[in-house]
Amino acid sequence: MGMLGNVTVLDISSNSFSGVFGKTFKGLGKVEELNVANNMLTGFASDDICRLPSLKNFTFSSNYFNGEAESCQPSKREDCVFDDVSNCIPDRPKQKSAKECHPVLSRPVECSQSMCGGGSPQPRPKPQQPKQKPLKPKPPKEEESPVTRERSPPPKLPPPVVKPPTLPVHSPPPPPVHSPPPPPIHSPPPPVHSPPPPVHSPPPLSPPPAPVVSKPPPKKEVILPPTIGFQYSSPPPPKFPGY
Repeated sequence: MGMLGNVTVLDISSNSFSGVFGKTFKGLGKVEELNVANNMLTGFASDDICRLPSLKNFTFSSNYFNGEAESCQPSKREDCVFDDVSNCIPDRPKQKSAKECHPVLSRPVECSQSMCGGGSPQPRPKPQQPKQKPLKPKPPKEEESPVTRERSPPPKLPPPVVKPPTLPVHSPPPPPVHSPPPPPIHSPPPPVHSPPPPVHSPPPLSPPPAPVVSKPPPKKEVILPPTIGFQYSSPPPPKFPGY
């Protein structure tokens, strides 16, 4: 921050900066207003900053400064305004309590380790030089004796042979090939299975009735009366044969 030689107003307030406030500010020769309030800065406000030639206002309130030079007290300069309230400066009014100041002041922050203020500049890596390949020595060129070359006459080209144009040969188109249609396939009709005709068998012949043989009636014994002077006529023949 001490290298900002052309700055007239520098305000870094309310940024939660921490660490010990710097001591070298001779480079801020043109600064008129410097505000570092509302941070967590510790250390001592030195004469180097409070006696800057162009300084008109230096506000470092609401930090954890634990001391200030006599030139930084508000009552010492009439041409510059100083604001040091709410710090940890002894014998100054409106400062923080010891209970608030002790946790911060007992553990000072080293900016070189915590990088709170950028720390020491890191060494820049040296650019690696490209490796040069060893150059192979070229063999010395032998001095060549100038050779005179005779130009030979261009070879004679034979006259171009003119070929008669070939007439296109039109071959007749091949006759169309008519393949006969495939023969129709007649499949036999499916067999029709008709039920067999009914067989009419003649009714069984009943045996002829047995002839009824009637027994001749028993012959009655005819007792003829004795022929005593009478004649009897013979009976008539039977109506049915066999009887």
